[in-house]
Amino acid sequence: DVRVVDGEGRVNRASVSFFVAGHSGEPNGIKGKNVAADELKLLLPEQEFQPGDVAQVTVQAPFGNGTGVLTVACQSLVASYVFKLSADGVATVDVPLEAWYVPGVSLEAVAAGACER
Repeated sequence: DVRVVDGEGRVNRASVSFFVAGHSGEPNGIKGKNVAADELKLLLPEQEFQPGDVAQVTVQAPFGNGTGVLTVACQSLVASYVFKLSADGVATVDVPLEAWYVPGVSLEAVAAGACER
């Protein structure tokens, strides 16, 4: 969940949900991470942001050396960021937060790569 407060004190909360097609296995524990075989995790270091902040979104994947796209939507698609996963399946994406994103901003990520099944 993310909580954003704009300059006028309006609060908005958002959460991330997603669907992944394919194998539904147990967490594979790549380099100590607890990420299921068909799951991307989006992690935020903060629970509250202000307009003008840059959210550093960490993407964790069950595979390394892949490529993905993180999208930002607020009633429509407003931004997209291509990212490269490191060998251990991690990427960090900087997302500038605009005041007009409140209320209703959401983040979604998809990635492609390969891992042992």
